[in-house]
Amino acid sequence: MLHAGLILIPQGIGALAARLVVGKLVDRFGARAVTIASFLLAAAATVPFAFADPHTNQWWLGALLLVRGLGIGAVLIPSMSVAYQDVPSAGVPHATMNTRIAQQVGASFGVAIVAVALQSQLAHGATSAFQDAFWWAIGITLAAAIPAIALPTSHHQKEKTRTGSRHEASAAPAR
Repeated sequence: MLHAGLILIPQGIGALAARLVVGKLVDRFGARAVTIASFLLAAAATVPFAFADPHTNQWWLGALLLVRGLGIGAVLIPSMSVAYQDVPSAGVPHATMNTRIAQQVGASFGVAIVAVALQSQLAHGATSAFQDAFWWAIGITLAAAIPAIALPTSHHQKEKTRTGSRHEASAAPAR
């Protein structure tokens, strides 16, 4: 167990590193672009695991886990910042509860699907079962990117639209 935990350290480091830069990325590119790119990065970094076998170099897998951690670590921050953007102070506790429930249910659902896929394939050998389970994880990750299309493109564009609308309204002649 300790060995498995130590192997996952790079993923945790990647997730932590993502949190240091993702806010600036959201400011520059918007929640939609960062979230979709993060899901795609996590999925792409998971693909080699679907081909891994007992002879795959652990340093290579560690490097992939670092990249995968970057993607996973960057996924939630943009959507959370958008979720609280227009919430009044009194509504923050309810918004927090709802977003945490959605996170927990979504994560549990994904883990359950991968676990069932893994368990159902173990009769065909552990390597094959894990490879199939990673394909399920890739599919779930890509499917999770689809709702991100509904996120706003950028906070700056939203502000420009708001101020532009106000400017146009004030510039319109009175009737």
